[in-house]
Amino acid sequence: MNDHPDCELRRLYKKQGVGYQGADPLHAEFLFVGEDANFPKDIVQNAEVFPKIVEYLKDGAGFWRKYDLHHPLLLLNQKGSGKGFHQKFKEIGFNQSHAGKVSFLEIYHGPTIGGDRKTKNYIHAKALDQDPVQMDHIKKLNHIIVEGAAKYIFVSEQGLIYMWKHRNVFTWLNGKKISDLTKRRPDKRIKFIHQWKDKAIIYHYNFSAGSRNNKSAVYVDQNIREIGKLCLGSQ
Repeated sequence: MNDHPDCELRRLYKKQGVGYQGADPLHAEFLFVGEDANFPKDIVQNAEVFPKIVEYLKDGAGFWRKYDLHHPLLLLNQKGSGKGFHQKFKEIGFNQSHAGKVSFLEIYHGPTIGGDRKTKNYIHAKALDQDPVQMDHIKKLNHIIVEGAAKYIFVSEQGLIYMWKHRNVFTWLNGKKISDLTKRRPDKRIKFIHQWKDKAIIYHYNFSAGSRNNKSAVYVDQNIREIGKLCLGSQ
């Protein structure tokens, strides 16, 4: 994983002091917490898509309502750099009416050019724990999770492991064993790992794995159906 080289993309991503995509996370009903926000390295040279990304990062909810598209990466012709995640996310069934209710947050504080396996190593690197920008970011992330309006907060494996390692910040994980938290249910369904009176943290398979031809894909599809039923079942 590498920081994205484009300064304009980094500036737009860091709006209001914390990087997010979609709706304002403090007021969103559904939070999806990932590892990092991937964008193609050459996205700035894409004359068709980059202006849409700029528009989206300025007003994610407004973009969704205007174009009936939850993320501009879906406009890309090539695979990778976040597109696979959003292709699978689309299958949940959210639509324009949910634009103000869905927000994407990341463990890492800035946009990246991806790197798959390298991402796992990077977010767990000890050197990152010495980065004051990163430490400030996760404090804001925890504040959004605990104090924000979200009813459901969805997190996959590497994000959950990172949070557990930093449970001095994510204090609601104190007293929990990581082996218990990340242990899959026998039926591979989504798993409620922490609940407050009015919200819950839900563990699921990484959506990006569902865009690849691997043994996890069938479980990703199952989790997506469950998330759709949970979030949209009564609507």
